[in-house]
Amino acid sequence: MRATMLLGGLAAAGALAGASVIFLGLYDTSARHGHWPIVSWALHTTFRNSVELRAPPEGEVPELTDGMARLGARHYDSACRMCHGAPGVLQSATVRAMLPAPPPIAQAVGDWKPNELGWIVREGVKMSGMPGWPSVRNDEVWPVVAFLTRVQTMTPEQYSALTGSAAADGPPGFGYCAGCHGTDGVSGNERIPRLDIQTPEYLEMALQTYRAGRRQSGYMAHAASAVPGETLRALAQRFAAGAAGSGGASDVRPAAGEAAGLDAAAAGGAAPLTSQAAGASHGSDEQKAVPAEDAMEGGGGSPAANDAQSTVAAGVAGASEGAMTRDQAEADDAGMTGPTPGSPTADAGSGPETGPTLMSDAEGAMQGAARAAAPPLDPVEQGRALAFALTGRRDVPACQSCHGPEAEKRRADTPSLSGQYRPYLEVQLRLWRDGTRGGGPRAELMTEAARRLSDDEIVALAAYYASLPAAAP
Repeated sequence: MRATMLLGGLAAAGALAGASVIFLGLYDTSARHGHWPIVSWALHTTFRNSVELRAPPEGEVPELTDGMARLGARHYDSACRMCHGAPGVLQSATVRAMLPAPPPIAQAVGDWKPNELGWIVREGVKMSGMPGWPSVRNDEVWPVVAFLTRVQTMTPEQYSALTGSAAADGPPGFGYCAGCHGTDGVSGNERIPRLDIQTPEYLEMALQTYRAGRRQSGYMAHAASAVPGETLRALAQRFAAGAAGSGGASDVRPAAGEAAGLDAAAAGGAAPLTSQAAGASHGSDEQKAVPAEDAMEGGGGSPAANDAQSTVAAGVAGASEGAMTRDQAEADDAGMTGPTPGSPTADAGSGPETGPTLMSDAEGAMQGAARAAAPPLDPVEQGRALAFALTGRRDVPACQSCHGPEAEKRRADTPSLSGQYRPYLEVQLRLWRDGTRGGGPRAELMTEAARRLSDDEIVALAAYYASLPAAAP
């Protein structure tokens, strides 16, 4: 009984002390005085242990390529440099007066492992002023991590070459946008989409949906909110004008593109950049960037995809008419309602009211099992069959009827896919399938169309469209 009373008294005293701190203002919240050493130790120790507990396994970290690092560097420069500084860029006096003060970036990276850096970038840090990633997408943090693993050995010249704005005439913010996308809309980095193949209407819609948070991307949500809202239409028109002014879709690449190695970005012959994570084992292939030597040439198709296309071109061209007739006859016999290329339904396929009727989950599962037992096809040939609805499936509509190639009535706010970068297409299709991408007024239709695609089918569709010549809108 006496022990119970003692514990009750201690609890009451603790509650009274806590209430006094909260309601009487006894705790000094001034950032000029700092924490007691024991408080600083407790906060930092808690932070490290929390990250180590919650970080993903090291095996889930994708290959941290130079192309990823270039993208991550540009986002860091716009969103993070103001607090953490950069190679050759000091933190401001105001930032250094924060409590806790954001450490300079080389110090902040410290001895954190890439998987731990990924968790920190995605989740942010409470009570420190560091925000979490501004999107539900988890894949986007790895380019920033790729940059962070290189920043400790990066020279000011290398950093400046990676992050400088493009010198070009245009509306406010154009140089900032062109730093990633190129002055003619060709990024040269397969993680950054080509804009030269899109209409100004589609580009404006995309910018508006990023700005409003209806389409998911931490990079683009930040970028679209960093430029004046009234300039979004002018920016879209400027990129469209750049493609037209170059005589059609262009293959010119800016200095920061995928084809330029990070060592080439360094001025004055500075040493090549190296990653702390070099030689580490990596996980999922679906997040890996395609190497620079696979960068697309000749209108946007990769050499591998173009070779594959030329190999199957004769067979596909020769068999396409018969295959289309045979498959459509089989589809008619089976009661399929998916449109065929050139049919009125396909030509009108610009909205949910004209979209194909999708099969049930059970029917899709049965067809999926049949497909798994079939011999593998060349990805480009398989992608073409999917795009033109020649596979006999009723659960995936014909991509071609809306996105081309040669769609007769493609809407101006519908993106062209021909010549787009293969890794970018794969990522976007996975986001559609998983229901996390978001977008314009017909986003639900695209989510429904993609939700039964397998990983192999996504790779095939991306390979097919990347193999096609890029065409100006």
